[in-house]
Amino acid sequence: MGERLAGKIAIVTGAGSRGPGVGNGKATAILMAREGARVLCVDAQKDRALVNETFLRPQLQAKLREFGVSLQDAQARVAALTDQEISALARQIETAPAGGTDVLTFVLVIFIVLLITDIMGFTTVFPFVKHGSGKAK
Repeated sequence: MGERLAGKIAIVTGAGSRGPGVGNGKATAILMAREGARVLCVDAQKDRALVNETFLRPQLQAKLREFGVSLQDAQARVAALTDQEISALARQIETAPAGGTDVLTFVLVIFIVLLITDIMGFTTVFPFVKHGSGKAK
């Protein structure tokens, strides 16, 4: 992690990035955050932009590591969520205390989403879960 943009605020458009992979806007936001900037993500898909912006918070990344979940795995799973699921997740972020600064609440929501997708067999994030008959093996 660099500090070339420490103390700077970046507004990144097109940061909603839906589907697999990382779009240009999301990639830009990630790189700017790694260099120390505070990043505001904007997109026509405002819920996805909000979720992606939340993933850039250092406190959230630290909590994910505490739970043994890699940031890349969590982002990949969230990218695969439907628009309805993303909207529900964005509502959770928006209704968290102080406008979404309750990192633990967000991490718990992500943890539950990943746990449910593991139980259903669509993902294999947690080794302690007995996997269902979904797609992942």
